[in-house]
Amino acid sequence: MFCVECGREGKLYKSLCENCFRKKTVLAKLPTTIDAVRCVSCGSLFLDKKWAESKDIIKDAVSFSVKYHKDAEDCDIGVKSVYKDERNADVRVKVKGVILGLNFNEEYASEVKIKNAVCSKCSKMFGKYHEAIVQVRAADRKLDEEEINTVLSVAEQIVKACATFISNYEKMHGGIDLYIGSMSAGRRIAKTISDKYHANYSESPKLVGKKNGKDVYRVTFAVRIPKYRVDDFVYVDKRVFIIKRTSKSRIAAVDLENHVMASFKPDELENAKILPDTTEDAVVVSESENEIQILDPKTYKTVTLMKPKNFKAKETVKILRYEDDVFLAPEA
Repeated sequence: MFCVECGREGKLYKSLCENCFRKKTVLAKLPTTIDAVRCVSCGSLFLDKKWAESKDIIKDAVSFSVKYHKDAEDCDIGVKSVYKDERNADVRVKVKGVILGLNFNEEYASEVKIKNAVCSKCSKMFGKYHEAIVQVRAADRKLDEEEINTVLSVAEQIVKACATFISNYEKMHGGIDLYIGSMSAGRRIAKTISDKYHANYSESPKLVGKKNGKDVYRVTFAVRIPKYRVDDFVYVDKRVFIIKRTSKSRIAAVDLENHVMASFKPDELENAKILPDTTEDAVVVSESENEIQILDPKTYKTVTLMKPKNFKAKETVKILRYEDDVFLAPEA
């Protein structure tokens, strides 16, 4: 078979010999000037009529601007840039790839001009835009700092995964309110926090206007965390317990008088009294198979207490005092 261009005999590539095919074929095309629109707030890049996260604006803008031959395969690109100033850079671009089994290596020069703008997400965030409010409260107590930090961490992870934002948050009424840019992200945050703390949450939509003839709603997700936590001491049914496990349907707790595990439904602990952790050290006087004698550090009297199975006392143990009673407190 003969090349239709030069008449050379041999293997052909679309009716051309390798030499003629290479002369008439380019692996890629690249504009001599590339405009890169960058968000001045988050650094994202406007590509293909949408904003996208960018870790290297020059390389990403060049990579998007390269147009490859329709038969190109296994393409790779290398970009070296020299900034002329903070918004303009000269670039050298090396491109390699395969067309019809032939390896191509090409080099191009271009200039990238960076234009600053504000992406739609940041524009909404700066304007305090939000589609959802996630209100997190605890029953009959304030959220502690660990719980607040956990709520914020969960929210930050979810808004990042959902490509949205937290436009604002406020610590108030013993809890925290999060203003979320996406309704679906707000719902996901509420559900995740609810699952983590075995809490309940409710949704309350509010009509805030119309857009393109359709009603626009803002939804408040109210998450109510139980007042009790693992390792809390509680007084219920005239007995003192320490909570060991929780779920949405059952709470497992140990009776500190006899160290027997008990199980409660959540509503059975609604009126339970949460006791402060006032544990203190007490000196061990003696120990038997089922009991332990300690010296009460307040009265200096010997007190006999039941001990858990397989419990081995040290020189001192932790005790909890409630009203006139003393209990052996499990070690953390």
